[in-house]
Amino acid sequence: MRKIAIKLIAYILSMTLMSSAFFAIDTLALSNEEVIYNFIINELGLNMAAACGILANIEHESGFDNTQLERGYTWEEGAGYGICQWTNYPRTASYGRRTNLVDWCSSEGYDYKSLTGQLYFLKHELEINEKKGVYPYMQTISNNQKGAYDAGYYWCFNFEVPADKEKNSKIRGNRALEFWSKYSGELIERNLCVTSPYMTGSDVTWVQECLCKLGYTVTVDGIYGNDTADKVKRFQSDNGLTADGICGDDTRNKLKEKTTTHTHKYTEYVYCWKDHPHYKCYRC
Repeated sequence: MRKIAIKLIAYILSMTLMSSAFFAIDTLALSNEEVIYNFIINELGLNMAAACGILANIEHESGFDNTQLERGYTWEEGAGYGICQWTNYPRTASYGRRTNLVDWCSSEGYDYKSLTGQLYFLKHELEINEKKGVYPYMQTISNNQKGAYDAGYYWCFNFEVPADKEKNSKIRGNRALEFWSKYSGELIERNLCVTSPYMTGSDVTWVQECLCKLGYTVTVDGIYGNDTADKVKRFQSDNGLTADGICGDDTRNKLKEKTTTHTHKYTEYVYCWKDHPHYKCYRC
């Protein structure tokens, strides 16, 4: 009987360990971006639009690198750390969000340097309302393009709170749209122009493919850089449009008119961004 009891206890312990480690084991073959996306959907219970907004912010904070130390600082100098660049305030204090990351992970049996530990700590922060109102807001995001932009903007403005947060919130809202296009397969329509960082996405790829079909040689890489903008200017000049290198509705419509075959089906999107208080409408 004693041997049976020992075996039973060992089995229960092994099953417990397997359950707690399932997330980490199941995601080893995925990229960090994919792991984070799946965690947001399955563990945080948020929709695709919210996930795209959070991805846009984590990418800007750390490039999805769970070992990222804030550039320009050492650990002793109070560098932010991890996917969300958790930082104490003031930097060199012995308390704050970076210390909380280390202590919470230790108490829960996680390595604070691991992606799994950081994701569960992020969940913990949201559940205890570390940044007031962020989790409830993300739970009510509309699962569409507007929701993705709103999620990227709101998370930056209220959770990450970087320097020049108004400007950075718009940048991350726009990046969230690109993730929306990637995960939803829906082609977005925006004013494409040269920005820093460059705008990317399937809408850029579509413009580049149209230009190539019309004889304007450009690399089809989904990146709206200077070469693409220059080719857009040439196309605009050749077709009686304002040659400013900004690909908006008029330029897109002319590209559609001039190209006889399409490799992408364009999706109409009529929501006007002027309805958003923090974004200038590209249609107005």
